[in-house]
Amino acid sequence: IGAGGGTITEIAFRAHSESPPFAAPIASIQINLSTTANAADGLSTTFADNVGADDTTVFGPAPFAVSSAQPANFTHTAKPFEIVFPLLTPFFYDPALGNLILDMRIPVQAAQPLLATTAFDGSVSGSDATSRVYSYYNGVNSPIADQVSTLGLITRFTATPVPEPGTAVLFALGLAALAGCTRRGT
Repeated sequence: IGAGGGTITEIAFRAHSESPPFAAPIASIQINLSTTANAADGLSTTFADNVGADDTTVFGPAPFAVSSAQPANFTHTAKPFEIVFPLLTPFFYDPALGNLILDMRIPVQAAQPLLATTAFDGSVSGSDATSRVYSYYNGVNSPIADQVSTLGLITRFTATPVPEPGTAVLFALGLAALAGCTRRGT
């Protein structure tokens, strides 16, 4: 997404390279997107302190079937993005408003089939642009996270960027400005 922002219409994940093929139903999942003024490794353990005024439910709450057909590989070759969530409500992300927050709400009991069969691909680094806070033991409705991590899931956001003004538009604006200056001078 460029500096002018863009409309996110789809979110996708990939299974870890060593995960075997799987299919797992999730009984309920809700995905929200928002912007935050917090730095990537500066998220609050109070969930409400991390979201902006633009907090938007973009998927669910609804059941969802998660699957990957790719075989396990131990060469650490990245798998394709097969776990795709088409957003029911597109989200306009403007980087000038802050960092993007991806908020996934999955009740633990709803995620058990998924947790038992697969691992999503992620990155752990204290110097990258990802981190997470989550509530595993306190439940999905807890206002406070009980886990903090620099792990971030490898995520693909499909977005339509705000188009940059074309050459013809810029030329026309320049001519209009020149015409305005010429009229004032006479």
